[in-house]
Amino acid sequence: MTSEHATPAGAGAAPDPAPLARVVAEQRAESDRLREPTATSAVVERAKGAVMALTGGSAEAAHETLTRRAEAKGRTLLEECRLTLGSLAPPPHGDLPDSGPAASGTTGSPDRPPAPPQSPALAPASRPSPDPATGTPGSPDPASAPPGLPGPATRPIGRAEPTRATPSAPARAAASASAAWESYEMAAGGARGPVDRQEQRLADLQRLGNLGWVNWNPVTGEAAWSAQVFAIFGRDPSHGPVRLTGLPELALPEDAAALDRAVRALVCEGRPCDVPFRARTPAGVRHLRMVAEAARDADGTPVEVHGFVQDLTARRRAELALVESERAMLTQHDVLRAERSLAARLQDALLPLPRRPVRRAGLRVEVAYLPAQSGVQVGGDWFSAIELPEGDALFVVGDVAGHGVDAVATMAQLRFTAKGMIITGSSLTGALVRLNTLLLHSGDAHGTASMVLARYEPTRRRLVWAQAGHLPPLLLRSGTARYLDRPRGMLLGASTTPVFTEAECFLEPGDRLVLYTDGLVERPTEGIDRGLDRLAETAAAHHRGSPGFLEPLLAAMLEEEDRRDDVCVLDIRVPDDDIRAPDDPAGPA
Repeated sequence: MTSEHATPAGAGAAPDPAPLARVVAEQRAESDRLREPTATSAVVERAKGAVMALTGGSAEAAHETLTRRAEAKGRTLLEECRLTLGSLAPPPHGDLPDSGPAASGTTGSPDRPPAPPQSPALAPASRPSPDPATGTPGSPDPASAPPGLPGPATRPIGRAEPTRATPSAPARAAASASAAWESYEMAAGGARGPVDRQEQRLADLQRLGNLGWVNWNPVTGEAAWSAQVFAIFGRDPSHGPVRLTGLPELALPEDAAALDRAVRALVCEGRPCDVPFRARTPAGVRHLRMVAEAARDADGTPVEVHGFVQDLTARRRAELALVESERAMLTQHDVLRAERSLAARLQDALLPLPRRPVRRAGLRVEVAYLPAQSGVQVGGDWFSAIELPEGDALFVVGDVAGHGVDAVATMAQLRFTAKGMIITGSSLTGALVRLNTLLLHSGDAHGTASMVLARYEPTRRRLVWAQAGHLPPLLLRSGTARYLDRPRGMLLGASTTPVFTEAECFLEPGDRLVLYTDGLVERPTEGIDRGLDRLAETAAAHHRGSPGFLEPLLAAMLEEEDRRDDVCVLDIRVPDDDIRAPDDPAGPA
């Protein structure tokens, strides 16, 4: 039998916690309404788990019980759940009074559910009210338990009761209540999962974004940092956060002044700040950014500063690397532009283009040259159209691999050497052999070139030609187009023992011979044979459009092509009124 103490009334009486619990429950419920739905769901599920543990019923029955109580008391379901959870603190150790309806197992009020028949001891006894004079537990105060499930609203604070060797009925009830509390914790554990996951997501967000939140109170000087901010500054959390006005001390001297001005404007004027600065940390200098704003009181005085600090070191390093790369590209661009300008001037001096058709040994010759890049003639393609001392004409078209100054220099070397050798009496094949040797010993181990050499004898209209890895000339006669059969010959610079042979043909009045480089017929998406067929078809269609044959020919051949190589074309035409010499074995035209 436990003794009971009357709770004194009057001014010195202990305050009734029931109304306070209701107020707290209502305010917490209002706070939960402002939170995300996962927090509200967690409160409801925890309350259902508590009712399930104390009544032994199902989740549906627990939800129905909570809903019925809320409706009977004019509360929301969330408020009822808060009140229910507030009454479920674990019972104190020792004997508890076994009097009252809960101890006797009688049915309580509508908002107090009956104890399950199979284990009446599960209903914990009401909390004894403390004696205001001694602070020791006194008689149970039924009003101290807020409406909801029976049990103490808070854990009592007082002297520990001595442990008895033989547990009494109230002690057994307390043990059963402890078991009920553990069951409630297990039932409610799953409901806290979404909240834990939300906190984990927030931690992951700070870690992945390399940022963390900061809070300062300018009035009290209190400060709070998230764990990520300590990691950013490399600061031991045991040393605590740095005060707001001391933050500029962490910055490098050259950045401290700007950060100090931003902090002063934030504290004194409440002006938001977004300031980058560098800080020296154990991991080295870090590029940081602080974004913060101030909350003001009714007088406009800043009373709280909150924001975040972000580590931008990796981004800043990428930006600096990009700037360096752009600077290097600009430098390289200037070098290339200067080189192209030099190569263009050099090529223009070495390979002057005639502005109008020229006559060579009675033949009308027109030249077209298109560089790979518009306006910059820096390729290795070239031509020659000259008269030899004995009255013959020499026509040359060549193509040096590559572009730039080196290609122009090799082009000039081959062009002038070929003309010199033919003028001094060398045969076409003999000139190709010597040019091959010259290219092999030019110092460029990978330099190659292709070439067509053609010599025209006007007295017999005989054309003798040889080639070194070059495409064959195109002959247009009487509206038809055909390619001349190629004699033997390989690319210059490709072998130390090349073999070259000659071929000949006789031209007729009105014939047109087209010498060209591969840039006219090559396309990345098709084979060379398709390009040659297209050239023959296009040339035959425009053959009667002379003069002005090259312009429509080039337009038709290159209109859909993004020109990646130089194009050089010689249009050699035998006039229609040409009269052959009497010793021409072919007879009159």
